[in-house]
Amino acid sequence: MSETAPTPQDLQHLEGVAALGYLLNAIAHDLNNLLTNLMLGADQIQYGGGAEAVEILVEQVQRITGITRSIQKLGQRNMGVAFEVQDLHEVLADFVVWHGSMWPDVAVHAALAPGLHVNLNRRHTVHALSLLAWATSEHFPSGALHLSLGLEQVPRSAWAGSTETIPMAVIRLRRGAPGVAPSEDFKRLVDGFFEGDRSASEVAMMAAWEVVRKLRGRMKVKGGQGAGGVEITVELPLAEAS
Repeated sequence: MSETAPTPQDLQHLEGVAALGYLLNAIAHDLNNLLTNLMLGADQIQYGGGAEAVEILVEQVQRITGITRSIQKLGQRNMGVAFEVQDLHEVLADFVVWHGSMWPDVAVHAALAPGLHVNLNRRHTVHALSLLAWATSEHFPSGALHLSLGLEQVPRSAWAGSTETIPMAVIRLRRGAPGVAPSEDFKRLVDGFFEGDRSASEVAMMAAWEVVRKLRGRMKVKGGQGAGGVEITVELPLAEAS
């Protein structure tokens, strides 16, 4: 174990993590109390509690809604950074430099098309890509990272079955040979993130996904744990160059 004394930055980070832990525990405590009241109110209705029980349910739902809105406002303030139209080629070049500083012995094979402009925050985007690179390295620590950026025609809707397409900037991070099937692990992670304990790489993946959503983008995963490789695709809407 290292005997190196913590730096002021280390202590500040630990204080921030501790504060976040206390905040999350307080939120969980309040929500548990409110949900317990909801269950009691539902039992009263089931056994003929009538209008009074309904009033209790409505009151508790309103309080839960208020807590949720407060959390959303807090998150929006912390994410309230300036967005600027930037060339993704340059942003990914920053990311490659970061990757080289973290894993100097791991090769990065990059094919980056210039001239694709996206409205984003440079620091947050590089951070999100860094989290994704770290998450993929957890599965394949010795595998070279293949990074590409290009212009592709993708479905206008990620959900509907429409054949209409639009041009988007597409970033791919790949290690190994993931195959073509979408990752069921990623789908379960997104659909039920709070349903169990999560590994550090899963938390990193979700944090990056939240940044991508903030950019009105999409994220897809192929392969992963138990597969021959992993590939993460990030699709971002284009913006006019400033």
